[in-house]
Amino acid sequence: MEIIALGNTSNLDTKRESRSCQDINTTYRALMDEVATVNGACITYGMKEKEYVSPLGEISIRYKETAWEYLKRLASHKN
Repeated sequence: MEIIALGNTSNLDTKRESRSCQDINTTYRALMDEVATVNGACITYGMKEKEYVSPLGEISIRYKETAWEYLKRLASHKN
């Protein structure tokens, strides 16, 4: 018998896409929530929620990344 278990985040790591966010006033939280929602997920920010309300301040480009890779990269800007 073989059992394979996948968490909900596995849905975020299936399809590579390219897109951009050109509005430099978009907040990290708004962009991350949009990426997660489009892929059927949601983000819990916990105690660091206030760190994600700052605007991007620059264009954000997602080039051939899965949603999971892109979200991790965006989050790394705040850690």
